[in-house]
This record gives sequence, structure tokens and C-alpha cells, in this order.
Amino acid sequence: MDFSKTLTKANAQLDRVKIAKHNNRLRLVATLPRKDGQPGNKQQKIATGYPANANGVKLALSKAQILQGEIYFDKFSWSNWGEEQIGGTCGDAIAKMTSDWEKDAHTPEQRANFERDYLYPCQFLRSDYRLTEEYLRKVIERESEAKTRLRKRFAIAFQRLAKTGGLDCDLSGMAHGYKPQNRIIPTETEILAAYEKISNEQWRWAFGMIATFGLRPHEIFKLDCSRLCDPPHLLSVLGKTKTGERSILPLSGKNDPAEKWVADWQLWDVKTPSRVDLERENKAIGGTVSRAFKREGVAFPPYSLRHAYAIRCSVAGLSPNLAAKAMGHSLSQHFNSYHRWLNEADLVRGWIQ
Repeated sequence: MDFSKTLTKANAQLDRVKIAKHNNRLRLVATLPRKDGQPGNKQQKIATGYPANANGVKLALSKAQILQGEIYFDKFSWSNWGEEQIGGTCGDAIAKMTSDWEKDAHTPEQRANFERDYLYPCQFLRSDYRLTEEYLRKVIERESEAKTRLRKRFAIAFQRLAKTGGLDCDLSGMAHGYKPQNRIIPTETEILAAYEKISNEQWRWAFGMIATFGLRPHEIFKLDCSRLCDPPHLLSVLGKTKTGERSILPLSGKNDPAEKWVADWQLWDVKTPSRVDLERENKAIGGTVSRAFKREGVAFPPYSLRHAYAIRCSVAGLSPNLAAKAMGHSLSQHFNSYHRWLNEADLVRGWIQ
């Protein structure tokens, strides 16, 4: 008998409790008193630690029947079941998560991201406290406000920590509600006007490169421009960037040849900004670019040029998969970041056609 049939057969013997598979493990699902002490019941999940196979189902069924009996006779208490969700101490889980991550080679930028996105939230956990869902939720609520980027970061970090520590819980709901600020998307007219406004030739070249190739601001210092002179004006981003090496083709205004800005701005005449400290994280280097643009009177941040490039890709009919590769991120990231404007771009393209 296959696993699904075994699980269905086991659940047929239960009424108030169900056995469910989650991340190749089994857990019990039932309506139980709230863990936070508030009045009322809600659906709760209790990890069993048993594998999602036939033998695991037999063991989980035994626990489910005990839980169901406690519910029937009003004998249920979290003090009898809370330890089921424990995967050691928080310190143990943090150490394991870090050591697991350290097994692979990482760039300085990846290391900085790991420390910011995962280790920073873990600093708010007591290393000697037991790793429980209740404690993780309590820290998330204490250290971050709902529907904020920080709340989302804490929830994602603690979800990974829980998985590492063998704690079966779902914190994804706590990350919901965060909405990034509206992006500033400059029009082609605004891009051209901003380019003309920049007096420093090095920063004008940097502006043109970001606009034409959809670069991240820090990437202008990590380019191979040797093929820019000749069609199709291919640009290569070197490895020490956020997402590694990739090749990009230019894209100019929607009614212009793709390479027009390369020619108009003579981007093959490389003028990389000097006196910039490149021995820093990519984010800090990008901040230098942002401040330079602001000094030059550009009314929008450098990343806005990248966003505009993504939209021009869609208006030009470039497949989302190719656009995502050119911009150096996954297809899912491409949709998540630009879905609103991509939908509008589809409308514009259809109207023009």
C-alpha cells in the first residue's frame, strides 16, 4: 500500500484529529485551545517528528488517538504536548543553521546578506531558551511591527531556523501584509532629460549604462565592455556582483532601435567613475552611486532606471524568462518585483499592436 493510501486509512480512524504531511514529516492537526492564553480554540499543529512513511503513520496514529482521547474527555493541556515541538535550544539551532550555511563557498556579499537577513533576527533570541513556535512568535511580535519589512524578515529567518532545528511550525502568515513602497518609474523623456543634466562625464556614463542595460548600481564597476563597440553591443557583468556573471543586450526607447542609446551616448567610451572605494559591500557601493546621482540633480534613484529597463523589456515583447536572466534574478523574483508594471506593459503592447 502506498503512503497516501496508508495515511488516508489512518485518518479514517480519527475524528477530532488528523495526521498531515509537512516537509517529509508528520504532524497532528486539531482544533485546540490557543497557545497565547486568549479565550477560544483554533486549529493547531503538533509535530510528531516521525517520517512521512508507512511506519511513521503507524506511530503518528498512536499519538493522534491519545490526543483525541484528551480532547474528548476535556483533558487536553499544552504542558503535555508543547515539548513535541521542541528541537533543542535556540542556540543549538542557530549554530546548526550557521554551520550548514558555512559548508558552501560564499561571496562577501552573500555573507553580508546572510548576516543581515538571518543572523540579525536571531540576535533577539535567548540562546538558552527552548526552540518553540510560541517563543518564536513572541519574539517576532515583540521586535517588529505587523505589515513591515522587518516583520517579514524576522518571519522568514525564524522559519528557516525552525526547519533547521527540526521544529514543525508555519510562520509564513506573520510575513503577510508587507507592501513595498511604490517604485518611481521614470519615462523615457525624463531619462533623456536627466542624462543631459549630469555634468560629470563619469557619472553621466554610469547613468547611461544603468539605463541602457538595466544594471544594479554597483555593477557599473564590475563590467567587461570589450564588445560594446560592435553589434549587438553585448555587455558582460563580471562575477563579483549580487548574482554572478551574466550577459546583457542594450534596450533603448520603445520606438528606437535597441542599440540607439549605446550610439547616442557612446557608451563604448568607458568612463568608469573613479575615487570610489570598491572594497565594500555592493549595497554600500550602490549607495555611493545614488548620492552621486542626487548631487548631479537626478530626481530619481539609480534603481528606477533598472525598473524602467524591466518594463521596456516587456513592452518590446521580450519573454519574462529572458528578461529575468538579463537582469540577473529568477523568474519568480522578476514577477514578484515587476508584476504590476508588467501587466500594464502587456496592455500597452497590445494597444500598440
